[in-house]
Amino acid sequence: MHADGPHRIRSSVRGSGHGGCGPGDCAPGDCGPGGSGHGGSGPGAVRILPGAEHHISALVAQREDAIRHSPGLWIEEVPPRPETVAWARELVEHGRVLVAEDTGTDPGTFLGAAWVGPLLPRSGYRHTLEDSVYVEAAARGRGVGRLLLEALVQHARHLGGHSMVALIEAGNGPSLRVHERCGFTRAGFLPEAGRKFGRWHDLVIMHRGL
Repeated sequence: MHADGPHRIRSSVRGSGHGGCGPGDCAPGDCGPGGSGHGGSGPGAVRILPGAEHHISALVAQREDAIRHSPGLWIEEVPPRPETVAWARELVEHGRVLVAEDTGTDPGTFLGAAWVGPLLPRSGYRHTLEDSVYVEAAARGRGVGRLLLEALVQHARHLGGHSMVALIEAGNGPSLRVHERCGFTRAGFLPEAGRKFGRWHDLVIMHRGL
């Protein structure tokens, strides 16, 4: 996967959640030929930029929606709002989140977000980064997931990351495909690794070097 694709980033940010895209967030083709979510001025125009204070409410809403509806984020109860606000603010303040905004027919509209963090909160894992990518339902199929993931890979290099890992619910075909198209390979499979919505979910571990 090429990290210098057609996205535009205002500035480099300094560098998690259950990785990969939420179900349907990365539509088929997002990271392959024909992806439409690139810069410009048409109806599909998108820009990728560092998350800022004014993005926190959108990050919170997106997180809560994923907890309620996505089998890809294995949190079963929506936390109290202040806790989720603190989570989003920490991402922003530590420069670990990128957001996608519309630059075409509805300029400034929040389209999605992606962030990285250490795979595990132990010092030895600091160079192995886990990605999370979520795209708003109305923005799916525009290549937004691809642009966010490309930008995130580029950013992870600036962080000094050595490799990137995505932990993806096995039924999430679109996320698996967009990661494969962006240079990730399948490194492992854990059957019935998580439980949500009253059923077990398998986990696919994907990896790429940086």
